[in-house]
Amino acid sequence: MPLKTSISKWGSNLAVRIPQDIADDLEIKKGTSVELSLDDNVLRIRKTKPNLDEMITPIDPDIYLRPSNRTNRAEMRFGRARKNQQ
Repeated sequence: MPLKTSISKWGSNLAVRIPQDIADDLEIKKGTSVELSLDDNVLRIRKTKPNLDEMITPIDPDIYLRPSNRTNRAEMRFGRARKNQQ
């Protein structure tokens, strides 16, 4: 069923608001990569698979590798902690 919405201004670009129920159905959220195409005057928006850079950008090495009182997770993963404890 077609849904009417309006075009908004976002900086120097135009934006289309996607209702939350449609976003939920499409499993898209803020930051989801999409591809835009124009076919016979019809704008199509298609969710794309993220590339490697998009997948690792949210990873903060300071969080995952920060020193702590416990054994470092990276050390546990590579077996150094077990070797040092023996």
